[in-house]
Order: sequence, then C-alpha cells, then structure tokens
Amino acid sequence: MEITGAIIIIKKGDMKSMEGTEGGGRFIPVLIEGNVDAGIHREQQAYAKIYNIRDDNAQDLMNIINSAIQSKDNFFKIFFNSPVAMAMATLSEHRISKVNKEFLHLTEFSYDELIDIDLTDTALWSSIEKNIHIFEILIDKGIVKNIPMSIRTKSGKKRDIIMSAEIINYDNTDYILTSSIDITERNNLKKELSFQNELLRKVLDSIPVMTLCRDKEGKFKWANKEWRRVLGFSDDKINEYDVLEKLYPDTNNRKCFFNFINTAENIWENFKTCRNDGTFIDAVWSRIILSDGSNIIIGIDNTTISETQRELINAKEYMIQILNCINDPIIIKNEQRSIVFANKAQCSITGKSREEILGKTAYDIFYEEAESSRKQDDFVLNTGQECIDEKQLTDSDGNIRIYEVRKKLFKDNFGNNQIFEMLRDITAKNKVIEALGKIEKDLKEKTDSLEELDTALKVLLKYKNDEKKEFENIIITNFKKLVKPYLEKLKRTHLNSDQVSLLGIIESNLDEITSPFLNALNVNNFDLTPREIQIMDLIKDGLTTKEISTILNTSTKSVDFHRCNIRKKFNLRKNINLRAYLSKLS
Repeated sequence: MEITGAIIIIKKGDMKSMEGTEGGGRFIPVLIEGNVDAGIHREQQAYAKIYNIRDDNAQDLMNIINSAIQSKDNFFKIFFNSPVAMAMATLSEHRISKVNKEFLHLTEFSYDELIDIDLTDTALWSSIEKNIHIFEILIDKGIVKNIPMSIRTKSGKKRDIIMSAEIINYDNTDYILTSSIDITERNNLKKELSFQNELLRKVLDSIPVMTLCRDKEGKFKWANKEWRRVLGFSDDKINEYDVLEKLYPDTNNRKCFFNFINTAENIWENFKTCRNDGTFIDAVWSRIILSDGSNIIIGIDNTTISETQRELINAKEYMIQILNCINDPIIIKNEQRSIVFANKAQCSITGKSREEILGKTAYDIFYEEAESSRKQDDFVLNTGQECIDEKQLTDSDGNIRIYEVRKKLFKDNFGNNQIFEMLRDITAKNKVIEALGKIEKDLKEKTDSLEELDTALKVLLKYKNDEKKEFENIIITNFKKLVKPYLEKLKRTHLNSDQVSLLGIIESNLDEITSPFLNALNVNNFDLTPREIQIMDLIKDGLTTKEISTILNTSTKSVDFHRCNIRKKFNLRKNINLRAYLSKLS
C-alpha cells in the first residue's frame, strides 16, 4: 500500500518548467510564498509534482525535507502540510516546539497539549525504555531510520508507527525532527491475513481431500495432511525436486497432467498417480483458480472410494440379513410411497413374495387402513417427526390382529427422504393388559374395603387406648390416695430389719406398677433403674430433692446422683428443665 503525500518544493524560476512534468506522479495546485520571478504574482497557483512516499520508508520524507531546509520560507509549509505526522523538539531539552496536523490526528492531543512537553514523555510512547534507547542512538549518530514504534494516543489506544528522526540545525539551534507513518491498519491487516492463512491451512488439513497449493508462477508451495498421507510426500520434498516427475514418471502422462492443472476449471479427470513409495493409485483431480492467479489442486483417491463402495455393498447386504432376522414386519417407502424394501416377516403376514410387494404402496396391500396410513405418511414427510399408532389388520390367514405401527423419516445415501415403517403384533399384549386391568379393578375394590375396615379398627383401637389410659389413671390416683399414705405411716413404726426390707420391696414394686412413665420408657428403651423411675415420678409431681430424700429415706446426694443419671440417659442439656420435660413425656 502506498500513501501519497503533498510535499512540494518549488524553486524560483521552476514554475513553468514543472508544469506538465512526467514521472509517474500526479499534480495538484499549491500556494507559492516568498520571492518569485518577475511577472509571477504572490499567492499565484501552480502545479507541482507530488512525491510518492512508501509507508515503510519514512526516510524518503526526511531526505526531501533536508533538501528543503535551505529555504526557510518553504520549510514550514512542507512541515505543516505534510501528510506524514511530524514533530520538532529541541535537542537540549527534548521539548516539543512544533507539530503538524497529522501528528495531532495521530496522537489525538491538541496543539497546546503537546507544545513544550518532553518528546520522550511516557504519555506518548507505549515503551518508554525503547524510546529512550532510540534517542540515545540518535544523539550518537545524528539520525535513525524507519524504526518500528508504538505510540499511545490521548484516549489510551496504541498505534503502530514507522519513525525516522534526524538532528537538524535551524536558526542556529539544534532540533530533533521526527516523521512518523501510522501502520496500525497495515499491521492489523497483516495479522488478519496471517490468521486467515492459518485458518485456511487448518481447514484444508482437516478435510479428507488431497490439496496442493501453487503460486501464480506454477511453483508448488504447500500440501495438506491428506495429500502427504496418500502420496507420502512432505512439504520439504515438494520444494526439493519436481513433484510432477515423481507423481508421473511417464513423460506423456506427466504432460497430460501438467496441461490439465494449467487449463482445467470446474472439471474432474482421472490420472494413474505414483506414490512416493513407487506404488500407483487411481486419483481424480480438479483445479480451483484464485483471484491472485494462484491455484489449488485437489484430488481424491479413487482406490479408497472403490474399497468404500465395496464396504457399503457388504454393509447393505449385512443390514438386509439383519432386517430379515427380525420377527416384526418392516417396510421402507420412498417419497412416492412406493415400497423399496420388505423383510421376510412383512412377506409372511401379507402372504406375498418380495417381488410382489416391491414397487407397490402399502395402501394397495392393507386397503382397509389406506386413508389413515396415507395421512400418517404425509405427517412424517412434512414434519420429520416419528408417528406411532395402533391398527387392526387382517393377516394372510384371515385373522384380525392388532399391530403397533411406527413410522420414522430418514435419508438414504443420496439425501432422499424415505419412511421406515415397522409393525409389532400386540394382540396378545393387549389381552394381557385387559386382564391386568380387570385384576387391578378387583384389587382396588378390595383395597377400598380393607381401608374402610382399617379405619374402623383404628377408631376401636383409639377407644381401647383411651379406656386403658383412663383405667391406669384411676389405679394410680387410688394408689396415691389409699395406699401410699399408709405405707409412709408404716415406715415410721418400729419395724425390724426384715420388715423394713420387705416393705421396701413392696413399695418399689407398687411404684413400678403404677408409674405413668413405664409404657413410654419401655418403648424408648432408656435403660432406667426402678429407683430412677421412682425419682422421675416424684420430680414430675413437683417435689424437691430434700423432699424426695425424706420420702425415699435416702440422702440428698444420692437423689442428685440419680437426677444426673436421668439427664444423661435422656441426653438433656443443662438449660432444659427436668420437671417440664418429664411432664411433657408423661
């Protein structure tokens, strides 16, 4: 890509001589300032040649400007009107003194924002280290040419540039004069081109077709994986010697193939092709012409295709054998509804041979279901969805059978729609389902009856449980009122040791019998001792530790010990009230 700039240098007396000058450039009107020859008025327009500057050689511009510095009147005209981004900075302090419009456009800064800032400022350059290094070289050698750089715009974007710089003397002051060409778009295009080339190679490497790329001079450049696999050549071998000589040792065949790949377009032709190991294959070739004059040679190994065709034939015969072994009748119909395949089971239920069935429609064979079958075929062909239905069909023996019919759409090897139809005899299955339905109905009736009986038993059981609880409460109440006081009085009489022991046993057994906790505790299996049950009953009645020790004729420490064991067995935390818990349990 070339960028055309309007860098104009006009010397006095050259105006007429430049008019109509040849040399590949084009001409534009420019404004002439400064002293001119007699007869040529100030601000007169003339034509001058535009210098063509390549975007990868900013030094071209520097050479032109150096020749223009001798004329102070033209220097800044060239500087400010240049289509290339230019800046001037003092050599001593690197302070920017002048920039042109292209530099402002490149950096997105305003004129006032750039003037008097350091040319090596980090706000301008993506890599300040590289920038400083380049300026060190500039100071050492006085000039740098076509250096790839990256500049940072005001908005923070990074732009790729080619920069040249030179130390010049203007008005007895040394300046750094820089010219920069924006190559961001070119670099982006290069990256995109590289990506597209990489993508093309990956695509060509992934297809099972031999592909060989040639440039517009006819030189082979690159071959894909399939080409290298089938013919046994590497990319290095392609460039080492004449590939055509290897592929076609026979001179006449080589000439035919050479003429074909240079003239053929949108046609295929078969050639006996030699592999790198000396064996031959049947390959069919064609050519794709690209816009730049290069082309791609594509080929298919016919040997593999022939083997594949044989495998397909064998697979088809194998599939037919499998379908014939299936006991369910199967037919395959084309888009015209004609039967193209029928297995043995289908022939059996119709009483017809395969030759009698093929080419006919199912409507001809099962005419009693023709209308519904036609609608189902239309549905499958139009929607692509599977259709499942039940039909009553008469078999070859005249028996009416019930079949489940499944129809499904598929495509053959040529992409044509076909209908796969399979019939399954469900006559016996339906009878079993009907019998199971009757059994289920009977079971439901019996279940309903049992549920009513269960409800009645639950009511009776609840009544008995309530009656039992009421009876137990009466016994407990009577024991506490009529027996317990006398036992306590008997304890305070003068009894011998044997009498005291027997009285304790009697009292303990009566407590166990009358304890309201027994049923619940036995169920929950808390492994409580009789003494713990006694103490639990007294705690529930609201007695203190001291009162319980007096009644049980034991120490308070013993009562506390049993209370602690009770809490552990019930797994109660310290913040839970034992009396409240026992009351809830009872």
